[in-house]
Amino acid sequence: MIQIGDFEAFYSIWQKSAKRKKLWIPGNREYQHLVQSFGKQALCITIDNAAGALILLQGETAFYYYAGSTTEEIGRAHV
Repeated sequence: MIQIGDFEAFYSIWQKSAKRKKLWIPGNREYQHLVQSFGKQALCITIDNAAGALILLQGETAFYYYAGSTTEEIGRAHV
């Protein structure tokens, strides 16, 4: 199921993805500050709590900012 606006679910997915890939991501506090600073111009999309992206908007431009996925199945495809 595609969900829009579940910033906490995305952060959880992103954490799992970063841990698996041994990557650093900002702490939850910094992430929340980023989301709050963009307000309604921050968009979060998650799919089945297994993949997601944070998109930041500025004017007519959308910036694909962060993404993450787990190793769980999404529908018929693996992430």
